[in-house]
Amino acid sequence: MIDIVNCGELKSGRINKSQSVEKMKSIFGKKLKNGKLFIDWFEGYLNFPLNNEVIRWDGVFYTIFEREKVLTIANGLIEREEDFNNYIDDPKRIDRRDKSKISDLLFKKLKKAKWKNPDEFDCSETYFVTINENGVISKVRMALSDQQVDEYYEPNEFNFCIDKMMTALKDLKFDIIKDKGKPISEDIYIEIYDYPQ
Repeated sequence: MIDIVNCGELKSGRINKSQSVEKMKSIFGKKLKNGKLFIDWFEGYLNFPLNNEVIRWDGVFYTIFEREKVLTIANGLIEREEDFNNYIDDPKRIDRRDKSKISDLLFKKLKKAKWKNPDEFDCSETYFVTINENGVISKVRMALSDQQVDEYYEPNEFNFCIDKMMTALKDLKFDIIKDKGKPISEDIYIEIYDYPQ
């Protein structure tokens, strides 16, 4: 480590070196040598983009780039350096690059399902639809706690809504998204205010 900077300090294009050194001395003391610190306790990953294509961002810090270099570090030393392509684009599958468009696609598919039922169950609710590591829908759940489900839904109505959603969506196949080269699952938030007719 060669610097500790304030949040947003890099936007100015320069680092206050004396302030940085003082911070490092106050935190690490004698471990600081020649203005540098060997972070021998660090284990984990550092990743760097190889292109500007962002496929996922948490809105704050965590970003997954379509292509990236990943350094595996143990005891402060680089053990492995690998380049990864984190998006598998299959023309036979549904594009997942823009996460915001997936809920619209799911809703269009749900509108085609037959929702009429003799018990007149109403499935208007918010849901999380899980697209698993293989790019298929593996789970649908209401965005409610177990206590809320018990309070607001009879078991038959709850099961009808979840089963109807799974049946309508189960055949969808999406492109694969990876993080550091490993396929990941993700939840898509969908709101059904007036359940599809």
